[in-house]
Amino acid sequence: MSRPRIPLTALRAFEAAARHSSIAQAAEALCVTPGAVSQQVQQLEAWVGVPLFERTGRRLVLTAEGRRLGERLGPAFDQLERAVLEVRSSAAPTHLRLRLAPTFAIRWLVPNLGDFIGRYPEIEVEVNTTAIADEVALDDFDFAVRVRDEPPKDHDWLLVFRDAFTPVCSPETARQLRTPADLEHVPRLHSMIRPESWGVWIDTAGLAIDPLAGPKFANAALAYQAAADGLGIAIGQTVYVDADLRSGRLVAPFGLVANSRSAYYLVNARHKSTWPKIRVFREWCEALLKRS
Repeated sequence: MSRPRIPLTALRAFEAAARHSSIAQAAEALCVTPGAVSQQVQQLEAWVGVPLFERTGRRLVLTAEGRRLGERLGPAFDQLERAVLEVRSSAAPTHLRLRLAPTFAIRWLVPNLGDFIGRYPEIEVEVNTTAIADEVALDDFDFAVRVRDEPPKDHDWLLVFRDAFTPVCSPETARQLRTPADLEHVPRLHSMIRPESWGVWIDTAGLAIDPLAGPKFANAALAYQAAADGLGIAIGQTVYVDADLRSGRLVAPFGLVANSRSAYYLVNARHKSTWPKIRVFREWCEALLKRS
């Protein structure tokens, strides 16, 4: 007996929108755009032949048919997810997959990762990187990094650090900088992943200069390298540049550190939190943060 081709992607988008009563929150939970969720919901409504939501301004209210479908979809997706994850867990119980922002991986994780590997040689670690704007669901990864003003609501999380920015450059470049106003005459180096970073510091310093002017780099690690090579001055996340500042490879010519509301969270899917590999990596991260 053949099964009908039901639109699973559209059903998943609808279930998330129904659960959150919000297209925007559903999009965040699924790590897609609100437009993609809206399109999938509209396609599902066309497929079933009845409206599933009543749209009143920005509010979403389920119709009777939408409520009935949503009540059945939630448990069905939970059961599907458990079945798949049980098979994946039994197939690779010691394969730990991480999805991180590039500079977070390069500057925070990798310098400390040897300790984890030494303590847990039976766990095979795989580190993948992605731009923060290119967030993905946690279906295929055990941990991911999220930058948020507030802790993520749909996942278990660990606060790693909060934004703290200060300009950094080579000792040679620093000789050109007597006051923050001198920044106008030195190339300001930017990370394209966090383009707002310079603006946070410039606003805190009370300067009237263009926060976006200057060379752009794919990530902050490249901007720091360019700064060390004398190409200009980068905006440093203090956690990332601490080792370079202590070694003298980079210097912070001004004493001002600027904070934003954002913080870096290491997150994992809630249903995985009891898995041994998840628990030991999380505990190791917590111990590392206490030491630092």
